[in-house]
Amino acid sequence: MQENAKTKEAAKDRIDLSALSGVRVVAFLWVMDNVYWLTNRVAQGRSTPAEVFLAAMFMLAAIWAALHHRRWGWYAMVGMTYITIADMAFALALVGVHGLRSGASLAQIGQMMAVPISFVGEGLVFGLLNIALWVFSAFLLDVDRAYAALAYGKRPALAKAQLFIAAFVVMVYVVALVNIGPTRTAIRYLKSSAPTFLRDAGGTPALRLTPAPPPYAGA
Repeated sequence: MQENAKTKEAAKDRIDLSALSGVRVVAFLWVMDNVYWLTNRVAQGRSTPAEVFLAAMFMLAAIWAALHHRRWGWYAMVGMTYITIADMAFALALVGVHGLRSGASLAQIGQMMAVPISFVGEGLVFGLLNIALWVFSAFLLDVDRAYAALAYGKRPALAKAQLFIAAFVVMVYVVALVNIGPTRTAIRYLKSSAPTFLRDAGGTPALRLTPAPPPYAGA
């Protein structure tokens, strides 16, 4: 009987480990993404807004907490993921609506959408990879098994306190995102670059992207 109990407990531990593997994968990818981006900017001598370091600091705090089985860390990572995806979606919608109302073609609207996608300053490809990372994170983090594993053995009475801590961390992240995120980048781009659509002799809209987007907005 005792051996059977130990076997069941070992199986339970393996299940918990499997449930948290997605959290570990996301944590690793987030850290590598931030390290690459910040290192590359420093190596090229480009300035980095203070909000970026603030967002990265709180993101790392959430990662640390989640890896140490703190529920608020997992809550914060899930919140950051969905807020970032929503921010990008709103930025693309904003640019798309502007393009449609200006008479742009789909190809030209795609050109404009490249600006908020490239908001991280490393180009379109890096921006697309980041979008893929956020969507991938949403699938790996927002699962019942992961939360069940993190909540195992924890006091339910502290759940509200964990949510409060996570809400504070996400709120600071949102403050940083408001100043540097895709939506902010799209608004700055549309205001300062004032993309217009001129028609040539054949009546085809021609996208004019001058002056250039703000330094931090594009690649």
